[in-house]
Order: sequence, then structure tokens, then C-alpha cells
Amino acid sequence: MNVWFLIVAMAVAFVFGYRFYAKLLALDIFRLDKNYSTPAQTRADGREYVPTNPHFLFGHHCAAVGGAAMFAAPMAAVAWGWIPAFLWITLGSAVAAGTYGLGCFWLSLRHPKGLRDVVASLIGRQARLALFLLAVTALVIIVAASAGFAASILAAYPGAVLPLAAIALIAVVLGSFLHGRTEFVLLPASVLALVASLASIWLLSDEPLAFKGALVVAFGDSALVSIESTLVWVVLLLVYAFHAARLPVWKLMRPRGFLMSLLLAVALLIFYVALALEHPTLTAPQFHSIASAPGALPWILLIVGPGALAGWQLLIIHGVTAREMRHETDARYVGYGTALVQGIVALSALLIAASVFPNAEAWSKQYPAAPSALDFPRLATAYIDGFAHYAAALRLDLSLARHLAATVIAGLTLAVLEAAVRALKHLLGELAPPPAVSTRVREGERGRLWIIVLAGGALALHDGRGLGGIAAWPLLALASLWLAAAGFAMIAFALRAQARPTLLVGTLGAAVGAIAAWTSVAQLWMWWSVNAWTAFIAGLIVLLLATAILSEVVRALMRRPAVALDT
Repeated sequence: MNVWFLIVAMAVAFVFGYRFYAKLLALDIFRLDKNYSTPAQTRADGREYVPTNPHFLFGHHCAAVGGAAMFAAPMAAVAWGWIPAFLWITLGSAVAAGTYGLGCFWLSLRHPKGLRDVVASLIGRQARLALFLLAVTALVIIVAASAGFAASILAAYPGAVLPLAAIALIAVVLGSFLHGRTEFVLLPASVLALVASLASIWLLSDEPLAFKGALVVAFGDSALVSIESTLVWVVLLLVYAFHAARLPVWKLMRPRGFLMSLLLAVALLIFYVALALEHPTLTAPQFHSIASAPGALPWILLIVGPGALAGWQLLIIHGVTAREMRHETDARYVGYGTALVQGIVALSALLIAASVFPNAEAWSKQYPAAPSALDFPRLATAYIDGFAHYAAALRLDLSLARHLAATVIAGLTLAVLEAAVRALKHLLGELAPPPAVSTRVREGERGRLWIIVLAGGALALHDGRGLGGIAAWPLLALASLWLAAAGFAMIAFALRAQARPTLLVGTLGAAVGAIAAWTSVAQLWMWWSVNAWTAFIAGLIVLLLATAILSEVVRALMRRPAVALDT
């Protein structure tokens, strides 16, 4: 089968989804109001709450909730055949993730208080601590996994280091130039910044910045400490995230994320134009059984779930990007549109994994068993090589194509790291809000950032390779699915409080809750079977926290709606 069958099928689903389904959500269910005063307007402070052009915000949000998992996870999911992966990516993006993204923006705009207050008012005070712990767990894993992902890419492709540094400098210039200026300068400034970013990749990718070999501390003939380059990059990236989270969002984080989204658009354009010229066929099987693992479901949900339906996006939206939304009606474009972009990215990874091999036998040699989370860096590298393979059809230099893809993937992963650190900073701030004195506010913020960086670093580095956060991916998947179920529940209760339709959102929430329960039990059984006791205990704690939230959701369903949201 030609790959364009899948491309056309997804394009039709996404066009109809945005044109009709997203319009139904915006007008009939959430009833988005352009005249509603958003927190970016009522709480504008020039640091966190900054009204933003919707196109600029779209690019920032796409980067903040993307990352390397968009590329690696679908390539792992192909191990069970391309049909299950394609269906989950398409339906998960157009229906579940699109509804969730739009709904999370609406919820965050209508209820801009702290997340713990949102949970207490919509679900119940007893659920507040459980969801807080679940959210902190997910964000710490994201911090560690993002640092490990980006570090592994920079270690494998040192030619991407200087372009990434140059793009950060370009972003600072772009953010400083656009801040406070009229919007008509956005397009020419963005074009110039994009051209400069592409030029930096072209000119600097041949100048690699790498840590050669290992840094060894020895005494006599005994090596006391041996530090691999990935570990060094993890530390440097966490230090970068620490300082980036202290800057106003408009100065570095937002323009850098926007530029990375523009570079992603360029890379996707190159890829799909190359496919039009090559028109390859799918060599992967439609369905594939793996002797070392059970059937495709629910295991595929553990791998692709955090991408096609990332429950932790509620935390990023509530703590970062919703604070920049200028008009409530932008939620359809930014929230639902981002879910579609993630689907397009995931499809590119699926097509590479399913078509880059010459025949089914060659494909089978690469997928003898179900890929684990620890294979994600290798799969990201496979995506980069596959991208370069197809980019060659456009006579693009292979080395340049690899460095373009590596820069995009590493840059998007860095954007997720920045967003997770900033969101976790705000979440921890809800426990003990600092005094309203500027110096004390900064001191409290600095202390929370130290806690975040140290916790993420400890998780990432505990395995001695910097991949500890990636190894915790199955635990993140479980926490993410439960957060998605809880997020749908909060959105449904908020709709009920406003006397708006809740059936669609409630049904999706119930379905995601059932999937989360299924995958939790299945994954706990697998950990029990292989005596992975640390992972089993951590997964059991996540399940207990989710059970506490679920019990409060059931109680809230039996109460009459009596919540008045901020208007």
C-alpha cells in the first residue's frame, strides 16, 4: 500500500475535524466568547501573563507540549503493526486530544486560580492532594526524560549544539524586538528570524561541539569516576532550564518555542514533498504479534498515549500557555490545532518506520521484539536517518538533513523541558505562596527551581547514563492517562456548573478512565511478573492516587452543581 493512502485519510479526518467537530466544541459546548476577559488581560504582569498574538502562541504551545516523544513513540508503536498505530494517532488527535486541548484552555481561562483550587471547587477537597501528587510526579518525570532525550540527541549529533545556541540568541533578539510593538511587524520579524535560524543550521552544523569520550577521575590505576557526555549534557540542560524559567516568558521561552515550531514546519514540508516524489509503499505489516509482549492493546497506549492524549498538557496549559491567550476564541485554533499538528508529526514517524525498509524481512529484523522506553533515543536517531533518507530525494545534503532534524527534535524537547520546569514552579508555589514583596518572591521562586532541577537531575542521573527519566516512561504514561481522565472530569464539572452540555466530554472522560484502569492493571501485572519491584510500587502508588481522585469524582457526580466559576 502506498503511504499516500494514510496521508490522504488523515488529511480528510483532520480537515473535517477542525472544520466541523472543533466548531461544534467551540460554539455549542464550550461557547467560546471573544469578549471574555482572559487572565492575560486582567492579570497582565509583563512576566507570566502576557497577551500574545494567536499565531505566536500557537507556535509556542506546539513546542511546549511536543518533544522527542512525538517522533520516537509512533516508531515504537509500529512494532504491533501500522494499523493500530495509525488509528490511535488519527482518532486520538482529532477526537480525544483535540477536545482535551481545547477544553483545558477553556477551563484554565474560566478558572485561572491555582490548580489545587480548581480541583477542590470542581471535584472535591479530598482529591486536591492526590491530584497534586500525581501532577508533580508527571512533571518531574517529564523534566528528567526531556533532559535525557535532548542530551542523548546532542551527544549523538554534536553538530546540532551550536545551531541550538544560535537559535536561542535569535529568539532573545526576536522576543525583545516584538515585546510592546504592534502586530504588523510579527510576520517580517518571524521570517527574518526563521531565515537566520536556518542559516545557523547550515553554517554551524559542520562545527560540532562535543565532549569526546568520557571524563575520567582516576587515582593510581583505579578509575574513581567516569562521566559520559550524555551526563554532562543533562546537567548543562537542567542549568539552562533553571535560568530560562526565571526570565519573563516573552524574552526567551516563547520566541524560542515559536522558532522551533517554524523549523518543525520546514522539516515537515521537506518530508512530505519528498514523499510526493518518492511515493514509497508500506513494508511493515498491518498487524504484528510479538512473542515477548501481549497484543497491541493496551501496550500501544502506554507508548503513544502520552503523545496522542497527554494528560499532563493540562498542567502546561494551566501553568504556562493559557496565561498568554488574548481571546478565549483562540482556544479552538491553539488547543485543537496543536493536537492536529502533533498527529501530523506522529504520522511522519509512523511512515518512516513503516516504509523506509526495502521489504518486510528487513523490517522484521529491526523489530524482533517490542521496543521499550529505553529504545526511544535509538528510535529518535532512526527517525533522523529516515528523514535524511527521504530528504535526499530533494537533493538535500544528508549531513545537513540529519542536523536539521536533530536540531528540531532536540529544540522541541528543550521547549518541553522549559515548559515543565515553569509549570512545576507555579504548581509548587501553590503550597506556600511567597509574600508580595518583589525580592522575596524571587527568592521563593529560586528555591522552588532548585528543588525542581535537583529532583529532575536525580531521576535522570540515577542510572549512571542520564536516561533515568526515559526509563520511567511507562510510569509517566500511566500518570498521564489518569491526569487526562481527571482533566476531562474537571472540564465536565465546569461545563455542568455553567449549564452547558457535558455528555461528550463526560463520555470521553469515562473512556479514558477505563483505558487508564486497564493499562494500569496490565502494566502492574507485567512489573510483578518480572520482579520489577521499584516500578511496581511506584505504579501502585499512582493507581492508589488515581483511585482517590476517582472516588471523589463519583461523589461529585452525585452532588448538585453549585460551583460558580470566575467570570
